[in-house]
Amino acid sequence: MIPVPQALTSLLPGDLERRQKARALAASFVVVQLALRAWAVFGGYFLLDDFKMLSQATERGFTRSLLLEPYDEKLMPGGRAITWLVSEAGPFNWAAAAWTLLVLQAVASILCWVMLSTLFGERLATLVPFAVFLFTPMTLTAFMWWAAGINLLPVQIAFFVAVTGHVAYLRSGALRHALVAAAGLAGGLLFYDKALLIAPVLPFLAVAYFRRGGIVSRTVGALRQWWKGWALYSLVLAAYLGYRLAFVDSPVATTGDLRLPEILQTLLLKTFPVGVLGGPWSWNPAAAPTAGVDPPLVLWVASILLLAVIVATAFLLRVRTGRAWVLLGGYLLCESVLLALGRGSAAGEMAAHEFRYLADAAPVTVLALALAFLRLRGAPDSSAPRNEPLILVVPSRTVVAVVSGLLVVGSVVSTVRYVNLWHADFPARVYVTNVQRAVASEGRLTIADENVPASTMWPLLYPATLPSHFFAPLPQVTAAEEGTNLQTLTEAGIPVPAGVTPNIVGEPDPAADQGCIASLSEDGRQRAVVPTSGPVPSYAPWIYLQYRAAASGTVVLEYGGNRQEIPVDAGTNTYMLRNDTSFRNMVFEEPRGGDLCVTSLQIGNLVAVQ
Repeated sequence: MIPVPQALTSLLPGDLERRQKARALAASFVVVQLALRAWAVFGGYFLLDDFKMLSQATERGFTRSLLLEPYDEKLMPGGRAITWLVSEAGPFNWAAAAWTLLVLQAVASILCWVMLSTLFGERLATLVPFAVFLFTPMTLTAFMWWAAGINLLPVQIAFFVAVTGHVAYLRSGALRHALVAAAGLAGGLLFYDKALLIAPVLPFLAVAYFRRGGIVSRTVGALRQWWKGWALYSLVLAAYLGYRLAFVDSPVATTGDLRLPEILQTLLLKTFPVGVLGGPWSWNPAAAPTAGVDPPLVLWVASILLLAVIVATAFLLRVRTGRAWVLLGGYLLCESVLLALGRGSAAGEMAAHEFRYLADAAPVTVLALALAFLRLRGAPDSSAPRNEPLILVVPSRTVVAVVSGLLVVGSVVSTVRYVNLWHADFPARVYVTNVQRAVASEGRLTIADENVPASTMWPLLYPATLPSHFFAPLPQVTAAEEGTNLQTLTEAGIPVPAGVTPNIVGEPDPAADQGCIASLSEDGRQRAVVPTSGPVPSYAPWIYLQYRAAASGTVVLEYGGNRQEIPVDAGTNTYMLRNDTSFRNMVFEEPRGGDLCVTSLQIGNLVAVQ
């Protein structure tokens, strides 16, 4: 049994029963956790995939195609539905997004207590693994990044529902409990395919704790006794896997260096130990606001030693504790393999420093800790106290209180330091906030449809990097591939006139007036040929014209097989258009309106003119 510091229970009225005290303390723990998480999340903002998912939800609406379209080879209709709800709350409404995370967190926290109290009883000792789930920084990084949180929090919820229902089924044999477990499994699969890892946990509990004998007799007996439940779970898995294999590409890498040994070493010997024990205490902010673990060497080593002490203490005080660690170790091994086959194939060992790839392991960690130190009610082969402990000195309540306090302090320090990165003015927040301010001031913006800065949106997310997609939630922003006096946005999201880097320029037509490279008039010269300083390749992205016009009208451009009429505004103006062809000269003809003087032709990459 895990002793609970008397200082906590002494804060409660003395006439409360143990169950009531445990329930009251659990509720207070949840309130504290949610207060800390609310402070964290409401100061955050959207990042990378968040923008892409919001634009897709805005463009397609609540449709079957949106819900069933995989995102990065992940089938996530549940996450798509949440994204659509947030998109309906207004453009880039972070408060709405933050509420979805906080509500999901509240549900996960409550259901964690339901699972623990159902399996192990409403007792004070159950509060220790419960506190681990509530306050571990291991779940924090996925919580702060909206795109990760709306998928991983439901997987945590699914785990608690599935395990609670499944254990109730193992105890009673009532199929209604298996239906609850199946619903939890199915619900998790609606958000993230990593919910598949819940499935092997269910038979493991049956074989390891609810049967006796050798491994073969346990397995055969479990299959016979609870065959209806296995059939039900198999139907859920078959339906999901059948659809996924038929309609969704595999997220598993087929090329590249998988680097499994390095990922295993980092995940199991560094990231997990420091995370489950309140670390990492310091972070590597190279990709802020996200960050990888960067624990001080002393605390890293101390975490490994403390974890070893916890495992050893369980063994010395209780029998049948090893299977709990087998469950946890097997799950972490699966996490490592999936990471190596997925994101790790591109990011390598650095991906293993990210807590968000371990967020779904937190519920398993809590369950394993409880299985090792507490009696699983109704399980004939639960762990149990040794008749004669193999240790002379059992840790006192004071020792447990001090260690628990240090872990909580470490968790808070790690949390605050990580959250501060999200509360800072990181590029994506600054960029979008300034655009929204400009819209509020000017009413509308028309900008060139050129990629947003890489600091706001990674180029590999193209075409979501184009303003025509990126700003879909903000209809006051129009992204154009051509237009008069187009603007663009600076790195900070400030609207400024658009221009180009003049890699290639137009040379004057011999008949052009002084100061012009082409002179035309509706009543006079109808055609001018402007050669370029070099051949224009099809990948030269933008054509930039500067001109003076006596009156508004039109002119026809002909270049590289393209022929189009563009508007001309009276006065001195610019006109930009995206290029998709190679050419050696540009022809201006058929002017409509007053005299037209083209003063400059430039071809190159779009830049902000400041």
